[in-house]
Amino acid sequence: MKPLSNNWRSPATLVSIDDRRREPREDAQGVVRLFTLEQERFVFEGEMRDVSASGFRLEHTNQRVRSGDEFRFESPYSSGLARVMWNRILDDSVESGFFIVARDPA
Repeated sequence: MKPLSNNWRSPATLVSIDDRRREPREDAQGVVRLFTLEQERFVFEGEMRDVSASGFRLEHTNQRVRSGDEFRFESPYSSGLARVMWNRILDDSVESGFFIVARDPA
């Protein structure tokens, strides 16, 4: 595994090609429900796979989800506004990484 230099951080900081995560992830479980922003209509739900301080990974079956899409979300951990950052198509499902744009007040 060859490390990459992240010059935008500092010349001494190295990040693995295989794992460029900036925050630790914790395994997580539970249903996440996603809603449209305008009408707050239910769109789809998925199973939480892991969480970090700024996002979460969700496994679901909605293949119409695109990077950049934003949804209101409700999860066992928090609720708020999240943006889709990436998608990975699996055999019979989709994994999506979400960045939490804003959290609802506790």
